[in-house]
Amino acid sequence: NLSLKERASFAQKVGADFLFSLHYNASESNELYGSEVWVSSFAPYNAYGYQFGYEFLTQMREWGLFNRGVKTRIGNKDLDYYGIIREAVALELPALIIEHCHVDEQHDIPFCDTEAKWREFGVADATAVAKYFGLKSVSFGHWK
Repeated sequence: NLSLKERASFAQKVGADFLFSLHYNASESNELYGSEVWVSSFAPYNAYGYQFGYEFLTQMREWGLFNRGVKTRIGNKDLDYYGIIREAVALELPALIIEHCHVDEQHDIPFCDTEAKWREFGVADATAVAKYFGLKSVSFGHWK
């Protein structure tokens, strides 16, 4: 039940290096499909977001999801449109929104119609984070 500002403050308080906000999309027309990543419009945070977005969207494309791209959006007062990104950037914390797929579109539904598939998205998220940060794993080795 934390507000967006409280979420960003909590992430900063615990020493987070990055704030990832995980989502699944839907559209009024039920015709949009694919994965996308929303990042800050402002440097250096947009560069961090684009780098991560590349890692994540590469995996989604390999799965067969359409790559909708890494995007930015400006809102009121020439600030980032999305609140979680705006609040994190105000605290000098990189943040982005991952839209895994569209849960209401025929092409994407097979990617998210079971609990096991939702877990696969979690593994994909963790793998993209590991690649972004250059982490190594005893189980998985080093990602290039």
